[in-house]
Amino acid sequence: MTRVASEKQYNSFVKGLITEASPLTFPENAFLDGDNIVLNKDGSFARRLGIEYEPDYRLINPGLGVGYTLGFYRWDFAGNDPHSYLGIIRARWNLYFVDLLQASPSNHLKNNGAGLYIPGLNNGTLEVTRVNGGVVLVSSDLASPVYLTYNPTTDTVTRSDISLKVRDFWGVVDGERVDVRPSTLSDTHKYNLMNQGWSETNMNLVDYPSNADIWTLGKDTSDDFSKATLLKNSTDTAPAPKGKYIIDIYDRGSSRIAESYLRLNTGSPALVLPDDTESGRIQLVATYAGRVFYAGIDSKVTNGDTKSPDYGGCIFFSKTVSNKEDLGICYQEADPTSEYISDIIDTDGGYINILGANKIVKLVAATNSLVVFAGNGAWRIYGSDSGFKATDYQVEKITNVGVTDGRSVVVAGDNIFYWSRDGIYIMTQDNVSGQRIVQNLSLTTIQSFYNNLSTSARHNAKGMYDERANTVRWLYSNESETEYDKELILDITLQAFYTNSIETTTDYIVDYVTLPNFVENINEVDIYADFDPVYVNTDMVVAEVYIPENRDTQFSFLTYNRATYSWTISRYSNSGFLDWTTIDYSSYIITGHELFSDFMRKKQATYLMMMLERTETGFNIEDSYLVTENPSSCFVQSQWNWTDSAASGKWGTPFQAYRYTRPYNPSGANDLYETGDRVLVTKNKLRGSGRALSLYIYSETGKDMKVYGFALPVTGNSKV
Repeated sequence: MTRVASEKQYNSFVKGLITEASPLTFPENAFLDGDNIVLNKDGSFARRLGIEYEPDYRLINPGLGVGYTLGFYRWDFAGNDPHSYLGIIRARWNLYFVDLLQASPSNHLKNNGAGLYIPGLNNGTLEVTRVNGGVVLVSSDLASPVYLTYNPTTDTVTRSDISLKVRDFWGVVDGERVDVRPSTLSDTHKYNLMNQGWSETNMNLVDYPSNADIWTLGKDTSDDFSKATLLKNSTDTAPAPKGKYIIDIYDRGSSRIAESYLRLNTGSPALVLPDDTESGRIQLVATYAGRVFYAGIDSKVTNGDTKSPDYGGCIFFSKTVSNKEDLGICYQEADPTSEYISDIIDTDGGYINILGANKIVKLVAATNSLVVFAGNGAWRIYGSDSGFKATDYQVEKITNVGVTDGRSVVVAGDNIFYWSRDGIYIMTQDNVSGQRIVQNLSLTTIQSFYNNLSTSARHNAKGMYDERANTVRWLYSNESETEYDKELILDITLQAFYTNSIETTTDYIVDYVTLPNFVENINEVDIYADFDPVYVNTDMVVAEVYIPENRDTQFSFLTYNRATYSWTISRYSNSGFLDWTTIDYSSYIITGHELFSDFMRKKQATYLMMMLERTETGFNIEDSYLVTENPSSCFVQSQWNWTDSAASGKWGTPFQAYRYTRPYNPSGANDLYETGDRVLVTKNKLRGSGRALSLYIYSETGKDMKVYGFALPVTGNSKV
């Protein structure tokens, strides 16, 4: 029977993992399955390094026993010092500070090596934003936001509380119609009048003022107040301006009583008002437009009334921050009820209520807007061309696609990536209109993979952006909310996904540690005046010179050791390809179904040509024998048709594709294993036949593997 021959070359895997293709339509340059690899920009793939503690690591036991909450947060330019990049390690209610400019941050504690106790902090999620040289912390556990400052000279971190204040634009329910002047005065109506600017003296009329009466309309040309003048001028039935009183956003009732008592006449009893207490707490914080924005309250009001605000969609913003005192001023400076200056100005604070947001889960300052993510969508808050102002801003809904959890949101340049209920999304900005556009990245790539993740995985994923590699990475687990054993990576340049799996044993990963792209060494340099050394008394004057060196990675992992109840930092650095120095893992891909442009005919590939990077770098002496440094291995198994099990009888026998065609004889321990070839090309017999072919390419324990591509000739019947 006549045979038809052809050849096929595969020299790129740049499309990464693809699960959204039928057995007949699998795209070129992608793979069906894979794990524990690094997808390179040149299209090749390699084994990832094993995870292990960072060099010169330190295990820190905070004395909290087993299972405490851990998390990492960045604090760049702490104390406005360009040489202070601090990592905040949260261990339940203790905060530790590490020097991120050191090669081994876990062994370089700041704050003189001491942890900082944060009263009230327990297991609630912590959020952090940088403000000038300090940071603001918020959590559902904290009675109020916390502000941390750092003194580089004394290496000391100091905490203080932020009291969030607003003007009372709500008032209380007093049982009166807005335009009715009652004959008796209840405490609740009295408070509303005082909050509208009325003094206790002016309101003592035969008929008390209504909630529509503006007190300044009762003043005559002599600037004296009279009932007749009020009745003549006050004819409007709309509510009068309110907000004279500045109250605490949580303890509204007690604040109202305290503020009003200060203006009551001597001897007047304090007003009896509803408690109106908010038990929810700020959980989200971001810095944008020179202000601090606060949100994320799960609003629960105790002993309030129908005017008590629901803070669920509320975003408070401070005035333009120039000092610590500004951080809690979420109100306009001018009294809205004043007869002289009552206007809001550009730099004032305030609040914005997004009524359609069912639960705000993340605030992101991105380019020229603040993006607000909720479970049912995303909005952006922005100003005009001159930027956000208290007098000039807009709220615009971007999408109905919400976020499962704010920890999955990652900012990468001008783009924002996040996990939603139905996929992984990217939010980009249109360069012409400035509007935000949302696109589902997983829909045509890894949607089936994403759908198979557990609810816990989608709700507890943590993301970070690796600027150097231009990748977004997410930690997740299908079984645990805190012990992460999986990693999903998106290469933004290639628009390709791939994964890692990491065993949880005595050690497990709890978070990313994002690093500056350099380390900093300090050298002492002698100071000279012209050519003469400078002395103080008998001591020569020296100066510290900071010398930056490039870092090979921009991320590590915050790690918990359950045997010692300690935390430390680990990273991908084990060149023996073992996790936690002892655990083997498999690095592999399964290529897509290759039909050779025809699924009707059976085919046979007589051999497989593999192109692999040669990795050997020399020799070591072990037990009097020469042992190769950094050896490689690459096993290959053919899988014919569309089979998914060896039970089909269509899987070939695995074979070693990484081998030298001729023996190499080293000259000794100093031999560099120089063969003159960068790429190792081997020709391998490939057995079996079928209508489609996949290759299972996988690693060997303790050995490297870097694959550039492969090629094979194929022959098939001329007739079906």
